[in-house]
Amino acid sequence: MPEESNQKKSNTKRVVLAILLVLFLGMGGWMVLARVAPKQVQSPAAVVKKTTDNIYYAVKEDDLKKAAAQLPPHINILVTGLDSRLGQNDNHADAVHLFTIFPDKGTIEITSVPRDTKCFIDSTFPDSLSHFSNARSKLGRKGYIHTAEEFLNKGKMDYWIELNFSTVMGMLQLIGYKDPATALQFLRHRKSFPIGDVQRSHNQAVFMKQAIMKYFNLFTGMSGDFLLTAGLGMIETNLTKEECEGLIYKLKQKGFPNNPDAITLNMEPPPPGKFEDITINPDNVDATVAGLMDRTYQPEYSGRPDAAAVIQERIDRAVKDSSRSYEVIHDLEAIADQHGWLQVTDLAKRDSLRGQLEQLLCSAYTRSHKPEKAAALKTSIDNEAKLFRNREDIFSGHAPVATDTSHKETSQ
Repeated sequence: MPEESNQKKSNTKRVVLAILLVLFLGMGGWMVLARVAPKQVQSPAAVVKKTTDNIYYAVKEDDLKKAAAQLPPHINILVTGLDSRLGQNDNHADAVHLFTIFPDKGTIEITSVPRDTKCFIDSTFPDSLSHFSNARSKLGRKGYIHTAEEFLNKGKMDYWIELNFSTVMGMLQLIGYKDPATALQFLRHRKSFPIGDVQRSHNQAVFMKQAIMKYFNLFTGMSGDFLLTAGLGMIETNLTKEECEGLIYKLKQKGFPNNPDAITLNMEPPPPGKFEDITINPDNVDATVAGLMDRTYQPEYSGRPDAAAVIQERIDRAVKDSSRSYEVIHDLEAIADQHGWLQVTDLAKRDSLRGQLEQLLCSAYTRSHKPEKAAALKTSIDNEAKLFRNREDIFSGHAPVATDTSHKETSQ
């Protein structure tokens, strides 16, 4: 086993050195060609992406083919956005979307369920409150998934993904929304729409479709390796990195997402009226949300507390309780699980809070004989911090050549 491990490390070093050498030569060649025939030369970002991908597939393609060959004809992934308060675990289902993926066809079907859709919870639960938003909190994840299977009648939910406000805001910031809270406000807005919650659910599906179509190729090759490692650490899911890689590889082999109909949208139950055609991007989101607010006399709910203040209060409490590991874990673990600091858009403040929380919680885990939890938290925070440090390069086509699994300082 030690020899095998050393061999893997040696191979990894060779791959990294090869990538660096090819990048150096490639960039040099690009600079020469750009002077000779500028209109015929791809951007540096495209050159780097293509070069690193060629090396990545030379090393990993056999494993990817094996993973892709094991995929069933269709895969159901239940994606749920959770409405839970910062630092709490009430977990109401705020967004419900079933992704049915057909790997052999290279297509995806998104079936959306408005959160207020009626469903059976149990015989003692009030009928007026028996809808999907309460099913997750009352029945737990397992019972909620079973409820979705029974309602949608599309077979077993093979996988599940759960996201909370913090991780969604982090993802919105990664793809260019300077004020992710406003983008999230649009994705949760319903009061000004004639069909209310149904339109909101449709808007969410449209947003996800557009994001997948635009950014899918970043999840292939070397950039995909990095994004999957960091991204899976930010969400709750039973999907493994290897399963994601096999699925993405198979879709890419089938030409996804070049076909404009590669992703289709459905609604269950069928909508009671026509959908409005409303989309957002980083440039129009402020004006779009302002226009929606002008259409309604009902103010949006604004009672959510300041995230930085909530986290700082928990940290201060944990400092006072620092001699009692159980209390520190009780104070901070829920925020760490939620990646709650991602709701703080000031990056310097976010880093400070995340660093304090990491130090306190990892120390408490270690004293409580839970070193595996301390290591997992450190790795997740390291990869997340690296993702945000490199976000501009990643989303313009570049990507780091390897993902850190050792602990480093997270300041940006």
